Order: sequence, then structure tokens, then C-alpha cells
Amino acid sequence: MRSFGLSTGKLLDLSEDQRAKIVDLVSQKAEPWVESENAGERIRGITLLGGMGATEAIPTAKRLFHDKTRTGSVWRSGRPSAEIYGVQEAAARALIRLIRVDAFPIIEEELPKANWHMREELLNVLRKLDTTAYELAESPDSATVVEMWKRLAEHSLDDIRHPALCEVLRRDDGTYLFDHPELIESESDSVRGTAVRLLAKLDSPTASTLLRKAITDKNETI
Repeated sequence: MRSFGLSTGKLLDLSEDQRAKIVDLVSQKAEPWVESENAGERIRGITLLGGMGATEAIPTAKRLFHDKTRTGSVWRSGRPSAEIYGVQEAAARALIRLIRVDAFPIIEEELPKANWHMREELLNVLRKLDTTAYELAESPDSATVVEMWKRLAEHSLDDIRHPALCEVLRRDDGTYLFDHPELIESESDSVRGTAVRLLAKLDSPTASTLLRKAITDKNETI
């Protein structure tokens, strides 16, 4: 949350009391929205409450996470048409902001039940906890995040396992990959590509051996 002086345009250093008053003001606006019959207003409301860190909204975010109101549909070549549940996604983002790693069990339980599009969206939400827009960012929760991705990397569903393996490898120092050298032959281009990018950073005979093996890969980017 950032506040600016209207007369100066400069960023204000808010006191705790001023911050609390702003949160209260915005919460008063947002609370009716999360109860609205309009899905767009529910999305707007829970997004604001999550962004403001309004901990009193945690029960609401948990409830809206199970709101599967259709807010659109998406189609991709080779995939069936899938419904989009924007309220569920917004609630998942709010949960990550409000309760951080405690949101993992809630979102993990939903992943196998979700359609392919919502699985992608929920996995993207889970990635938010220790990443910036493009890079990893060490956080107090990072060790727990790694354990979550390792857990999901053993999932039976490819749509969950392959993205999770990529996240494990992005955070790996080589230990996991050297224990699982078969990943260099994964059926997933993304997993093989992530493994090769990791190997390229490692200076060891094992890494060199696996890289030589990867040279024969038919995917030219690998």
C-alpha cells in the first residue's frame, strides 16, 4: 500500500494509525462487494481485502475460494474448452497474501479437481510466494515452498507434476537433479529445458556428462 500527498505528489511515510484508518476505509467499501451477487464485484472486493492485508477477511477468502462462478472460458489447441473461475483465482491470491504458506493445503487439495486452465492459474498463484515478476526471491517461507514443490513433483497428474518439477529445478543447487538424472529424459520439454539450464550453471563432471547426453535431444532449444 502506497499513499501520496495530493499537493506534492510525494510518497508519504504513513504511521501505523494512518495505515489502519486507510485499511478500515477501504474495507468498508470492499466488504459489501464480497457479498455481492455480481462475480466481478466479489473479485474486486476480495482482491482489495487481500491486498490491504485485512486479516479479518481470511474466512471470506476461504469461502470464496470454493466459488466456482463461471467468469469466462478458454480454449487452446490440443485442449478442450475450459471454464474460468475468476472468483476462485482472486480468493487464492488473497489467501497467499493473508496466510502465506498456510494457504498451501487449501490450494493443493483443489488442484486435482480443477480443469486444466484453473490448474495453471492456481499453480501460478503458488509461484507468487517466493518470486518477483521473473526471478526467484528468497523469503522466510522459501524452505517451505521448496518442500511443497517437491511434494507436487511426485503427483500422478502430468499437469501438476511437470510444472512442479520445473519449480524444484529452478531452486535446485544440483542435488535434486543429480539424484534424479532421469529428468534429462523427461517427456516434458519444459522439465528437460529447465534441467539443462540448471546444468549449464554447474561445474562438475556429473553436470558435464548429463549435458553431453542432452545434446542428442531432438528439441533444438535444449
